[in-house]
Amino acid sequence: MAVNFEAAKEDTTKMFTVAGTLQVLVEIFKIGHRDDFLSRINLVFGPIIETEITNKFMARSSNIRKNKVKLAQRIGCIFLKPRVAAWRYQRGSRTLSHLMAENVQAQKVEEDDEEMLNEDEIDIE
Repeated sequence: MAVNFEAAKEDTTKMFTVAGTLQVLVEIFKIGHRDDFLSRINLVFGPIIETEITNKFMARSSNIRKNKVKLAQRIGCIFLKPRVAAWRYQRGSRTLSHLMAENVQAQKVEEDDEEMLNEDEIDIE
């Protein structure tokens, strides 16, 4: 892929090939696993991110610049230490009937609270 990119980045007629190559790499780095990419970063970083595009039409393309920055950002995130979020989804054995029973109980508590407020007798002298 890097060889095709090197050849295409100087040819004005291959502007969409360069943009497409960058977009594909961005998407691959988005959904891939960092362990798979750690050994292959040199294949992408050197030829694609570090080299400058000298073609004036491609250098002004906002799509190409945006995708190069996105790819550099995703490569940088691969080097960061992974951490697990404390708020992540916890799997459990919840069923719809169980959730409905909880909802009914919550409604009963609310109704009881309203009844208690209405039943309070206030003596005014």
